[in-house]
Formats: sequence, C-alpha cells, structure tokens
Amino acid sequence: MVYMAEKIVATYDKEFDTLYLYREGVKSKGAVEIGDFIVEFTGQLNKAVAVEILNATRVLTDLSGKRVTKEMLSEVTKASIKTIHKPGAVYVAYSIACKANNKPSDISNAITIPIKA
Repeated sequence: MVYMAEKIVATYDKEFDTLYLYREGVKSKGAVEIGDFIVEFTGQLNKAVAVEILNATRVLTDLSGKRVTKEMLSEVTKASIKTIHKPGAVYVAYSIACKANNKPSDISNAITIPIKA
C-alpha cells in the first residue's frame, strides 16, 4: 500500500502578521491556544492539522534567532507539520522554507503542549 503525504499549505496575512499552516483537505475537531500559537487537531490531540502563528514575524524571529520579515513569510515555498506524542506532552514540530533576498531560508521549531497523564 502506498501512502501519499498530505500537502501542507501556508498562507500569510501581512496586515495581521499571521501565518497559517494547514493540512489540505483535513478537518479540525478542536484547538489548543498556547501563547501566540493556535494548534488545531483531529480528535483527542491525535494529529495536528493546522498551526496558526500570531505576530508571526516577531515570534519566528525570537524563536529562530533569524530575522524573519513579512516578505519572507509571503514567499513560503514549503512547509511541514509533525505531531510527536511523549508521556506528559504532545510536541508539534513545524518547518517552513521561504526566500530571503532570493536566498533560501529554513525556519523550524516545536510547540510543546503539556497533557495530563
């Protein structure tokens, strides 16, 4: 059996500085808000289907140590979302490939969502 990778779509709203990464065609059944992140899941935190990053340029600059601009986020070329389950927490790793002055730039990090065991 062959499994096709789900496409991750990235949209960026310059006016509100919000980056939205989502699995195309997958429905959310709930969300968790942690600081400037809103993570949408299928049932029971099984799989992250979307990550919304508020104040994206500031947040991604702070977390990555790289200067992230609105122009970079307007030119996302590839994105991924991965859900990792560990005792006491769910980690949602995200990766964004974009262009900065016509040079490729990657931004990756993870969001920790504490859960009761």
